[in-house]
Amino acid sequence: MNNAALERLSSITERVQARPAAAALEQAPAKKEAYRWKATTVVEESKVEVATPKALKKALEHEKTPELAAKLAEEAVERDSWAAEVSQLAVPKLVEQVALNAWKEQEGSRVCLHLRPSQRHLNSASAQQKLAEALGVLYGTPVELTIVEDDNPAMRTPLEWRQAIYEEKLAQAREAIIADNNIQTLRRFFDADLDEESIRPI
Repeated sequence: MNNAALERLSSITERVQARPAAAALEQAPAKKEAYRWKATTVVEESKVEVATPKALKKALEHEKTPELAAKLAEEAVERDSWAAEVSQLAVPKLVEQVALNAWKEQEGSRVCLHLRPSQRHLNSASAQQKLAEALGVLYGTPVELTIVEDDNPAMRTPLEWRQAIYEEKLAQAREAIIADNNIQTLRRFFDADLDEESIRPI
């Protein structure tokens, strides 16, 4: 066999031997990693908020029906002269909130409203102008209105009057329920406890 034939045979042998080696290298990474199942659809876990009795009580603490809110507003008007004036003002609701969250000090045509600091965001130039105009119409004469921030707890705003009246009614409702003969009988018969915090006026 001549040299040329030997060289061709050697070349063919090397190519045949190289192919399995290359195939082995290509398959090697697949053998190193074990099969792991992967979900094609990712399901997000949603957290369900569970309302505790304590949370429900807190949420209902200041919950008032429209009928009760109207009743509180009426009684506040009867007890506080400024609340009565506010109820007669023809102003937008947002402007009314300024008056409801302030107590009034007046000297002649000069009116000073003492606004709670927590409600300072309501105090705008536009609100002051509309409120001054409405007060002028109510009094029948122009007024000079100023608004200052004041957190004096000794003076009540119309909204604070409503809350005070609500708390009075709440105390009365609790006393009435506790003293009720039917309630007392049920408590004795079933050996039950009365959750006073759940009592609300209507």
